[in-house]
Amino acid sequence: LEVIATSEADPTEIQAVKHKTHPVWGVQFHPESVLTQGGRELLKNFLTLTR
Repeated sequence: LEVIATSEADPTEIQAVKHKTHPVWGVQFHPESVLTQGGRELLKNFLTLTR
């Protein structure tokens, strides 16, 4: 897996990964995050990319 996003507050905290050769992604996401600024957009973008 390749790290594609980390936390701004702590760069060692992985937030998203992708497989190097297959169309597989993973994100660190908590359902309550949709209540934060940009949370719904993050989830919408992820679903758009992975469908």
